[in-house]
Amino acid sequence: MHVILYVGDEEKELSNTLSIFPNPAEDILYIKSEREIYSDVIISDLRGKVILCKTIKGNDCNVSLDGIAGGTYFIEIAGKRQVFVKN
Repeated sequence: MHVILYVGDEEKELSNTLSIFPNPAEDILYIKSEREIYSDVIISDLRGKVILCKTIKGNDCNVSLDGIAGGTYFIEIAGKRQVFVKN
């Protein structure tokens, strides 16, 4: 997984506790965290167009990728941004 981090104190702390998998993904993207998260999940394409925005709460969540075409996307959670590939 290619990770792109914008490093602020809270983001650095979150990056140590957050896992986003699998990568590449098929139908569902799983998000696990050591601490509870209440945040929007924003998936955008490489041009920056928002494809999906969903609010998550908890430390074990998932995001359905139904209706999203195969390709490379950015996912942002609480200021943490990663790249993932959907098959």
